Amino acid sequence: LTLGAFSCGARLVAGARPILGGGSVGYCSLPELQHPHRRPADVVLLAAAVHSDWLCPGRCHGLAMSQVNQMLLVNNCDDPAMKYYRFVSQNGRPQALGCCGPSCIDAAGASKIVRRDVSCYVGNNHDVFCYLSAPGIIGQIWGYVGHEAPAVASL
Repeated sequence: LTLGAFSCGARLVAGARPILGGGSVGYCSLPELQHPHRRPADVVLLAAAVHSDWLCPGRCHGLAMSQVNQMLLVNNCDDPAMKYYRFVSQNGRPQALGCCGPSCIDAAGASKIVRRDVSCYVGNNHDVFCYLSAPGIIGQIWGYVGHEAPAVASL
């Protein structure tokens, strides 16, 4: 199973993972693991509009990485939605995962993440087609969808 999302859709993908890992997000939880034999999903997030610290242990999506086999983060700090993401919250000034990647994550989670910066190709656009048009991105995504496991590099 491969899950992909762009921008705010990343919140749905990132939020579903900890629920499947036995945790909860808000009032949502599962009483038990529904498919214990199913392997963790591969995840592709483009311009992820998610707080950069939410994947950290103890945070709201802290169990997400237990349900991820490998994750590709396609980031762009020039994207206005990523650049000004810090204004979405009244509690502090969070950075977007799609701008800087995870701000604090354990070694096991970091080993599953490959980050790709497309700032020099996408520039100040928040358009999924610009992200998908960046050189090599479709091929890299296909490695996740086609289950040709790409080499995983640590942060």
